[in-house]
Amino acid sequence: MRSIIEFIEEVAEEGQGRSFRGAYSGRGMFGRECVGVVCPNPIDVVLGIAENVAIELFENASLEGDGNAVIQNNAELERQQAEEIFSSLKECHIDTMGHDKIIYWPGVQYTKASIQSPSKGLCSNYPGCGCAEELGEDCIPF
Repeated sequence: MRSIIEFIEEVAEEGQGRSFRGAYSGRGMFGRECVGVVCPNPIDVVLGIAENVAIELFENASLEGDGNAVIQNNAELERQQAEEIFSSLKECHIDTMGHDKIIYWPGVQYTKASIQSPSKGLCSNYPGCGCAEELGEDCIPF
């Protein structure tokens, strides 16, 4: 199962008017950074993430339907990972940003170790991206 950050990024990319923020510092965070999505409707973001997690669980369960012990263990691990994702989703906060809002998760920090594969378009020096060095072709300065 992918990480919560990968699900958040995916939903941010899928929706019109949405953008992923990997280094957002919300009210009362005192400079700590977390992931968030700028969007017109934060509820749609949460529902999109939940839908994508459910689809992934269903697809993996469909592929692993013969009932042997190894597959049972994998299914249990994925269930636990899904529970962690849903638990994290509940810990969201919302701030207004003029016309849009940002939904963010103070307990979810963006690090290279938090995703299974590098996200397209993010700088290798992320988070903080402003790259003390020259920006790469695919770098998104935040």
